Amino acid sequence: MGKRKVTEYSAEFKTKVALEVLKEEKTQAEISSKYKIPSSTLAGWVKHFLDNSGNVFKGKQIEKNHKEEIDKKEKHIDELHKKIGDLTISVDFLKKNIEKLEFHIRKNSIDTNIKYKHFQCLQAQVFCGFL
Repeated sequence: MGKRKVTEYSAEFKTKVALEVLKEEKTQAEISSKYKIPSSTLAGWVKHFLDNSGNVFKGKQIEKNHKEEIDKKEKHIDELHKKIGDLTISVDFLKKNIEKLEFHIRKNSIDTNIKYKHFQCLQAQVFCGFL
């Protein structure tokens, strides 16, 4: 068996069909047949339309809420960008200075009191003249 093709409809089309159902000039079965859409799908569109119809008159309030939410998210993004910048600077600093640090650790690991410190210098890759 092949996969069923899922048809996606635009919001405008769903609104148009839901309003046509609500006008009750034709039965839901006739409209379902006309557009070749299952009756249960139409019922879902009508329910969704009615549940959200109150938002039509809340346009300014919804817009204000979205703007506040977007502003908060943009502020958070700016804070994250600043933190990324700070961390990048720290990583760059550490990358530049790790070789110096490693050299000092290697240099300090050599026991200068022993007779054959030259071999330790070779192993630690430290020039014995630095000791």
